[in-house]
Formats: sequence, C-alpha cells, structure tokens
Amino acid sequence: MEQIDRPVGTIYCGGGTPSLFGPESFEKILSHPALSSTTEVTLEVNPGTIERYSFTDYRNAGITRAS
Repeated sequence: MEQIDRPVGTIYCGGGTPSLFGPESFEKILSHPALSSTTEVTLEVNPGTIERYSFTDYRNAGITRAS
C-alpha cells in the first residue's frame, strides 16, 4: 500500500452503519498522530442507531458532523 505524505483534512465515515461503533472507537482512531491536522470528521448515521449514544459523546470523540 502506498503512503501519501500530506495532511488529512477531512474524514468521512460512511457506507453502512458506522454509528454502530461507539464514540470510544472513533476517539482511538482519531487520536493517531497522522490525523492530527484533520479539521472535519463526518459520521454517517442511521437514525435508529445514533440514539444508542449521545451526540455529545461523538463530538467529544472528534466527530464534527453527522450526516
């Protein structure tokens, strides 16, 4: 796999039901040093699964937008 040596500005987590991952999973992923410059992290949500956690927990984990 080729590595690209430039900052990551946007991350989109979608396709399926990524909101089934708890906020703690996203916090662990987003704490990776290579993602330190990321300014926008979008989480695609299914309305039936997002209630499982509060939006505040996702926000605190680094998610900046729910779609």
